[in-house]
Amino acid sequence: MPVYFDTSVLLRCYELSAKARDELFLTFEVLADKVRIPLWTAKEIFARTRASSRGNPFAKPRLEILTKLSAFKDLAHRYVDDDGAPTDKADEFFEHLAGIEAEFRRATAGLTSHRIDAEHTTALLVPLVNERVLSSDLDAIVARAGREGELRFSHGLPPGPGDGPGPEGTGGDLEASRAKGKKRNCYGDLIIWWEILDDLILNQRTRFVIVTCDVDKGDMVYAPRHLSGPEGNLVENSSLTLPHPMLVAEARKVASVVEVHVISLDQYSRLMGGPLGLDLSNLLRALQKPPEPDSTEILGARAPVDHALVGEEETLPADGASSEDYRRFTGRDLSYAIDENDEVDKLIGQIRSADWQVIRRAFARDGVPMSGASREQMLHIGAAMAEAVNARVQIARERLESLLLEQGGATAGAQLSRRQRQYLLLGVLASIYIGRDGTPIKPVSSHSLSEIVFSAFSRPGYGDPFQDILNRLAASREAYLRLPDEGAEAAEISLVTERVDEGVSRLLQAVVNDEVDLLERDVPRSRQLVKVGDEVHLSLDELRTRVADEFAVPLPLVVAGPAEGQLLIPRGLGFVRWGPGTGMTLRTPTRRDTNETG
Repeated sequence: MPVYFDTSVLLRCYELSAKARDELFLTFEVLADKVRIPLWTAKEIFARTRASSRGNPFAKPRLEILTKLSAFKDLAHRYVDDDGAPTDKADEFFEHLAGIEAEFRRATAGLTSHRIDAEHTTALLVPLVNERVLSSDLDAIVARAGREGELRFSHGLPPGPGDGPGPEGTGGDLEASRAKGKKRNCYGDLIIWWEILDDLILNQRTRFVIVTCDVDKGDMVYAPRHLSGPEGNLVENSSLTLPHPMLVAEARKVASVVEVHVISLDQYSRLMGGPLGLDLSNLLRALQKPPEPDSTEILGARAPVDHALVGEEETLPADGASSEDYRRFTGRDLSYAIDENDEVDKLIGQIRSADWQVIRRAFARDGVPMSGASREQMLHIGAAMAEAVNARVQIARERLESLLLEQGGATAGAQLSRRQRQYLLLGVLASIYIGRDGTPIKPVSSHSLSEIVFSAFSRPGYGDPFQDILNRLAASREAYLRLPDEGAEAAEISLVTERVDEGVSRLLQAVVNDEVDLLERDVPRSRQLVKVGDEVHLSLDELRTRVADEFAVPLPLVVAGPAEGQLLIPRGLGFVRWGPGTGMTLRTPTRRDTNETG
């Protein structure tokens, strides 16, 4: 299936850190000849490369913030006196403002020397464009756009009506578009679209993907207000996009296409980083905006909940006390019907959303009565948060850490009782280790989620949920590389390699733990160490990350000796089939008793 990248994606390469940019280029390498770049995009990229320069992306916004802080201090001095100051005295308030400005200057001072190496990005981008550019008849397409573009835009036909004249444009004529900076390419999106259709016809392709950063204009995609959740319920959506129905209809009519996908760069990165096993942590972090400031951060709140919104205020039991005895996990706990009229249930649905922007907003909602959440609700909040962490949603990881490990401040999770935090952890553990029928399964946990879980084992108050789940795994303990009650015991893996080219690369043949080879050849694609391409080079750290993700252990616990050069991964090499019920033992028997937990 060809994947077409528009101008907005390739230009974004100039707006990323070096590591994030390199991870994006790694995805291009993995897709290889599936990458398609329209000729019009190549033209626009060429114009950008000619203007490439080194610059500081922080200089202007830093100056703007300092200017606004200065203006705010000026207003404060004019309007605030001892009677109106948030503190007892106006002078104390002014000193606090001055401290905020000084701290901001100190914290951002190091960014003043930051520079974007645009030339390096250009050096990577130009060969990619030259190799993957379409051989379009651009003269004919541009001429057609000149004849038909204005008529299409006048009727709001996608793509690109927001760039040109018409009811969805800016004023009904071309001059308005030119005022927006579209003087020479108001038909750019339309030209790219026709290039893609021509390429599909030429190569007889019936399925394709378009990746774009322009998912907000509404001329290529639309975002349905709700999506179907895992329990069949409707969940809120804001940025998960579907192709515009008019584009789908045109592609089917003109090119006999049966499957159209138009996705954002964020969605593309998560797809490449998940199923294909690529480490795109820096890229995903760069694409996910931090949450906006909010008066109440529910799930780790630092400000009091407005109980007028949630009903009568609840008196929480002190830590170490509980209003009920701990209730152990049962298979029935995995089934839960969401009530769309219940605020906490709405929160569960939002966290389960595939849309990270919806998830981000869920963690900053006002007035959600988390303190009144039931045992079942806390279990499913924990399971939903675990799924989000596995999907590499950064804010989900931060919130789970703040709730279970109380990182980010002493008041993190203060509105949750000890028992609620136990049930939250129980939901996380069950989502990792227990299947829907209530029996142990091969664990599903990224190394990031495993680090939170293994760290929680050493914290007081979590003995019940750990014992609850680990007792279920006791009969098949040797089927796991490590479990949370063995958090201090590293998994020391040994690499069996073969020199292939004078020490520059070494062919990986085996990864051994406790005399057990964790790899085998000719495995199904789902278990392959690298799921695409023929032979791929990995660094030792990249291999350790894949081992940690596969076997559900924290990355620091996967210890390997130094490896010279890069590791060459042969095609078809992958992980053994393992997990409870497979008969595969990953280590020699241990005498550890799970009753030592907590």
